[in-house]
Amino acid sequence: MKQIELYQAQQESEQFLSYIRKRTGLLNEQGQDYFAFVHKTFQEYLTAEDIDYEADNEYDFDIVLDTIQNRLYDLQCR
Repeated sequence: MKQIELYQAQQESEQFLSYIRKRTGLLNEQGQDYFAFVHKTFQEYLTAEDIDYEADNEYDFDIVLDTIQNRLYDLQCR
């Protein structure tokens, strides 16, 4: 993780988003500033990585279980 200023993070994220959208086909623009993953597998992977990262930083596996339990029947997560 880089230690950068907020304005730099915004610039980098915009460049990354543009690159991903134009060159890889992973994201599909759904509206102004709203994107969706074309393939849910990549979204699921990133979600799992984020949950794992949070659990590792907090040294608490219950974070993983709680996240799954809280979202198990959430239709927006499918």
